Amino acid sequence: MNVIIKKSKLNGEVIAPPSKSYSHRYLIGAMLASNQSVISNIYFSDDVLATLNCIKAMGKNYKIDGNNIEIYDDNIDNDLPIFDCNESGSTLRFFIPIALKRNHEKKKMHN
Repeated sequence: MNVIIKKSKLNGEVIAPPSKSYSHRYLIGAMLASNQSVISNIYFSDDVLATLNCIKAMGKNYKIDGNNIEIYDDNIDNDLPIFDCNESGSTLRFFIPIALKRNHEKKKMHN
C-alpha cells in the first residue's frame, strides 16, 4: 500500500475530559489569584466539593454555572477558619501549606 502525506495546517478545538486532580489545582490556583477567575470543565466529585468548602473558609466565594465555577473575593476575614476536608486526602494535602502560610501572615500582621 502506498500512502501520500501532504503538508497541512491543523485547526479545531479539543476539550479534554474533566479531571478531579486538575480540578483541585485549578480551583486552588483561582483562590490564590488576586482577581476573579472562571474555571471551565470542572469534574464535580465529593473531593472537589470539599476543596470548594475550604476555599470558602479562606474568605473566597464561588458560583457554579453548569460545569463552570467562578471564584471571587468575598472580603470575609475569618480568623479561625475550619477546613472541612471531608474524606478528601487531596484537599487536606493541598490546604496544609496554604493554612500554614495564612497563619504565618496573620501572626506577622499582629506583631
